[in-house]
Amino acid sequence: MQTDVFKQYVNERKTLEDKISITNSNIESQKKELAGEAVNMLERLGPSLYNGNLGNEVINILKEYALVFLGGETVIYIAMAISLLVSILYIVYLKKYHPNRWILSTSFRTFSFLKKKILRQNGVLPLLVIALLLGSATTAKAKTNVLQDMNMYYTGNQFEKGYLLCKYSKEPFTLDYTAVNNTPVIKQPGPGFERAYDMIAHLIGLHLSASAGEFAWLYDRADNEAQRRMVFELLVQLPKDAVQAAAEKVIDSICDQGRRQVMVSIDRFKMLLAALAGSDNRLFANGLVKTFLAKAVSQIRDLEGLDALVGLAVANDAFETLREPTAKVLKTIPSRLSFSDTVYAARVYFRIDKDMSRKLFNDIRFDFRKFMEQPILTQKLVELMQELSGVAAFRPIYDTDSLYKSLQQLPNSLRVQITSLLDSVDTALAGVAYNSIGHDAGDLVFRDSTVLRLFAELTAKYNKNGNGDIVNALARAVVESNVPYIKGDVLEAAGLMGEKPEAFAESVFTYDMGTDFKYNRNDKLFLSLVTVLTPQQIKAFEDYFAKKTSLANGLLIVLFQKDKPAFYKLLGHVFANAPQSIADLRLPNESFDLHGVATAFSAQALKGFETIPAPVLFAQHELAGPEPDVKLVRRALIPELDRLFRDFLTNEPKSLTEEQAIETLILLSIVGEPGGAAFKEEHFVLNKLAQDYFSGVVANGTAMLRQAVAEREEALSVLQKAVSLKKSVKRLEIVSTIYSGMIALYLFFGAALSLLYACNVLLPGKNLSLVNGILHWAESFACYLMATLIVLVPGFFLKVGTQFLRGLLATETMTPSLEECVAALGTQSPVLEEKTETA
Repeated sequence: MQTDVFKQYVNERKTLEDKISITNSNIESQKKELAGEAVNMLERLGPSLYNGNLGNEVINILKEYALVFLGGETVIYIAMAISLLVSILYIVYLKKYHPNRWILSTSFRTFSFLKKKILRQNGVLPLLVIALLLGSATTAKAKTNVLQDMNMYYTGNQFEKGYLLCKYSKEPFTLDYTAVNNTPVIKQPGPGFERAYDMIAHLIGLHLSASAGEFAWLYDRADNEAQRRMVFELLVQLPKDAVQAAAEKVIDSICDQGRRQVMVSIDRFKMLLAALAGSDNRLFANGLVKTFLAKAVSQIRDLEGLDALVGLAVANDAFETLREPTAKVLKTIPSRLSFSDTVYAARVYFRIDKDMSRKLFNDIRFDFRKFMEQPILTQKLVELMQELSGVAAFRPIYDTDSLYKSLQQLPNSLRVQITSLLDSVDTALAGVAYNSIGHDAGDLVFRDSTVLRLFAELTAKYNKNGNGDIVNALARAVVESNVPYIKGDVLEAAGLMGEKPEAFAESVFTYDMGTDFKYNRNDKLFLSLVTVLTPQQIKAFEDYFAKKTSLANGLLIVLFQKDKPAFYKLLGHVFANAPQSIADLRLPNESFDLHGVATAFSAQALKGFETIPAPVLFAQHELAGPEPDVKLVRRALIPELDRLFRDFLTNEPKSLTEEQAIETLILLSIVGEPGGAAFKEEHFVLNKLAQDYFSGVVANGTAMLRQAVAEREEALSVLQKAVSLKKSVKRLEIVSTIYSGMIALYLFFGAALSLLYACNVLLPGKNLSLVNGILHWAESFACYLMATLIVLVPGFFLKVGTQFLRGLLATETMTPSLEECVAALGTQSPVLEEKTETA
């Protein structure tokens, strides 16, 4: 296929792919510039509204539109410069052409007098000082006072400053360490428990005082078991003189939090004991157990809780603390108990009255169906039976005949479970129970595979007559019944009973073959068992596999990996007798090497041919052989050829996809095999199709590449415009910020100068009134606003408005001449000086 046309096609394709790659790289670069910004207004405003950032997003959009409608960046920047220049010129204009107004706008004489009067006579300054002091005060939260904390702030090391962060900071922070002198801390503590934990941990690590009450407070703030475990691990690091007091306080909190659930209290106290056991303070455990028992006994609400508390006491050699309270509780129990309460009562009675314990157990010992209902209760029952069996004065807990007869009335799976339970109590009783288990094929169908494993373990231990018959019964069960087992279940069970995996699989297939495929069950399990057969066994079962048509697809997949000769033999047999069973089967492509033409196709198109249809593989194998069955090969190829040719003929304009082109090459290589002489016409047509595809006579892959190039270039153009706009907006943001700051500063000083002006033109006896002062200030400030140009319109209306009000209030707002106002300040008017000199 390495013709000049093919090479030219590959070169053109490579050029287009390189162009696509470069364009894609540029697109990714532009996308990074955009940093995931939304592409339209709705996509931008929607998340902004949800995040409460709508105002900023609207401003950004207005900036973009301003760039478009106001003539671009340059025009906007020129307008800003003109605005600033006019503002500056207005100041220059005031100084040069209106010196009296400038003097009145810059003199502090009248303003200073008013300030002193307000602050001194009305006491505003002391109030401000008090407010500042109150605002900076912070209440201490731990056993260090504010003075100590201030000393730490100025002289402390990183741990002490970290402690202050935990104690006072209201903002998130990160510590530069994970432990304070071997006391672990949380590096990024969140609010609530974590911040409180770090504060106490710093106190311990810095060898400062941490009271018992603070540990109870910290424990109460814990929200889950992991946090409670952290409290316990921190507590046991206290000095020996403090750990017991702190632990007792925490025990009070444990009992208080779990007052309605003694089981919860016990579990949490066990966590405390576990923390003590791994520390240097383990000797305090015994005393704390007694303290806990004394407090927790009042929480008892049922026999389960009493059993758990008694178990804790016995495990820590502290039952005497509970003996009297336990006897009182047992006197109040009813005469008729449920199965679970009977178990718990018998366990508790065993500590104070073993005869009563045995009596209670005898009442429930044949309720086998309830033995396995609750795993936790089952374990409690086993422990009770073990304890009762250890009492020498008692007879065995079961007599042989009654146990065997009772088990015979139960389902086989329950017999297995009861036998396993008895195996941990008394092997003699377990042997009796095992003999009650059925061993036929139907008996070995359990709903739960764990029961099958238990049965195999018990068989290996208690079956004295050999396990061959039981293994064969399991093989029959796999063939005859729908079993819920997977390969691992049955092979593990067979292995426990001494059978090798391949031998067990062989027994299954042999039995199935002997039934003449009467059952046809458990197909997935059968297929998985094929994988354990040896090559010799596979060869011996070739005829069996050929007849097992219900497993044709699965068997072919398994044999393709394990045994190629057996695979091709089965493939030919299935195709000849039941071709429809493998019509949709695809197998890994190990027959057609596409590396030689890979440069002409995309990786995605080539990936679709990592597997190929089973009929195509059959045709290739047949035609490569010495005596191909042309009739079967034609049956395999005609559906593929017809579909390819029909799709080509119905396309207008004529075209082939990449996948169809690869399929054409594969079919061409098949009919070009030594045995393909009968397919000359097919070879001619396929060869012409391939030539037309690479020469461009029909639409080929390069057409799609050209279209992809055009689409990517268009997308790149859009992104480039967006990036350019984004950069312009960023520049505009910077310049606008600087401009806004300068304008704000200008207006601030304008407002201040206007205030001075208003104060200085108010003369007692002539125009001294609050309304007149406001009008003077507004009129002066309006001129500053108008000088910015950007707020010219508001400034103009403010100016007109003040003049209108002045007209309405003419008698109250009359203004002396500026020379008179300047003279009132004790300053000679520059205008009068100029007139005097002229005269």
